[in-house]
Amino acid sequence: MPIIDAFEKKTRLKIIDVGFSYGINAALLRTDLSLDDLYAAYLRPSGSLSRRHEIEHRAFFRNRGLRDDIQFVGVDPSFRAVRYARVLGLLKAGIMADLETRDLTVEERCDLAGADVVISTGCVGYATEPTFARVYDASATCRPWVVALAMHPFSYDNIAMALRDFGLETRLVDRFRQRQRRFSTVKERRAILTAMTKLGMEDCLERTTGYIYASCHVSAPPGELV
Repeated sequence: MPIIDAFEKKTRLKIIDVGFSYGINAALLRTDLSLDDLYAAYLRPSGSLSRRHEIEHRAFFRNRGLRDDIQFVGVDPSFRAVRYARVLGLLKAGIMADLETRDLTVEERCDLAGADVVISTGCVGYATEPTFARVYDASATCRPWVVALAMHPFSYDNIAMALRDFGLETRLVDRFRQRQRRFSTVKERRAILTAMTKLGMEDCLERTTGYIYASCHVSAPPGELV
């Protein structure tokens, strides 16, 4: 199932990033930077996220050339994160909202309209089916795909059910399983492994690598997942 190939013929791509945070996905997709490049940039002594360094960070991305043919709309409850990403020019629009608890405004719905794909790479479990349903409803006429990484042991089932109401089919893409982060404590490791066992989830990677992994789920209109 060639996810990238589904969009490569488009001359302009509009991406909604749920749980956008400080804009890592946009930085990676709109420049030729690698994740290691970003680590190096932000680990410099002057690389903190305080406002006095925003000018330096904006110049950092401007000097590498942000692609105009990929546009991001970020959705995140953190005012500071959304503001930072907008100041740096990573976002076309930023929606600072907890969509678990409220509906989108008319203006926010307009910002989300016309999307080609909805992505999420770390917030499933914190953002659940109400958030995804509200985001998708605002752009449903364009029938965007939804590509989401759900960190173990969070389940994507309820989100998939909500997207089914919009006529989407969901498939787990096992070959795109992604290393998410290290266990923060021994207690967390024990709790996650216990939860995965109760849910019947495969936990070999978590038990042997010291990292938490995420499963990739793709939701798309019928017939588009091949």
